[in-house]
Amino acid sequence: MADIALAGTVIASHYVEPLQCHLKHGATLRASPSETGDALGELEPGASVRILDKRSGWAWGYAGGLVGYVPAAALTA
Repeated sequence: MADIALAGTVIASHYVEPLQCHLKHGATLRASPSETGDALGELEPGASVRILDKRSGWAWGYAGGLVGYVPAAALTA
């Protein structure tokens, strides 16, 4: 059985196994899927990001203890 880190902590209708990706180049982790979304932190090139969802050119996931959005084009699988 997969280890789902947020199960038991976050109420959700279902849980997904995160996809581990890395950044091709540095990126800003944002609170919303927009270049104007509040910046939550800066991620270095090569940083590991665990992705839970991708749509409309943005990936939602977590890195360095923060949850937010990065441009999907910045990621490698």
